[in-house]
Amino acid sequence: MTIDPDPNLTRTIAQSSTIEHLTSTLSALPAGTYFSRAGAADPSNTLSAGTLIPCDDSNLSENTDVDFSVAYYVRGGPSYDVEAVWDAAITAWSSNDWPIRETAGGDSPITSAYTPDGYKIVIDKAYGSLSISGTSPCFPRPDATDRPSSPMQIDQS
Repeated sequence: MTIDPDPNLTRTIAQSSTIEHLTSTLSALPAGTYFSRAGAADPSNTLSAGTLIPCDDSNLSENTDVDFSVAYYVRGGPSYDVEAVWDAAITAWSSNDWPIRETAGGDSPITSAYTPDGYKIVIDKAYGSLSISGTSPCFPRPDATDRPSSPMQIDQS
């Protein structure tokens, strides 16, 4: 399957817009919730600052179009409630009229939302904890020196 890239989208814009959509979701979550790339048990074990993934799995050449993706652990304070955060994220997406797709996964259900500008935000409930990720639409692959640099933590404002 061929996916037409957005010729006006760059890695910088894709990253910024992905973070904006994640931040928008975060603002609708219970007070004290934040997103972190650092592991809870070992903060030195961090998720990637973002990756560029070929849009077409059958074309892994250096010239293929890519999308930007980044993932975070969802964290909170002492009153952090996984179910309340999960429900608040889905409610926020619904109120924004973002189409939602739920995937039953037993102990690891996943819900995805699709923004009007082509981004996908996914919340994953795995074994009592949450993670959230964002993926941009496809764009022309940037120069190899143009590396993702997403923030280590996103806090509510």
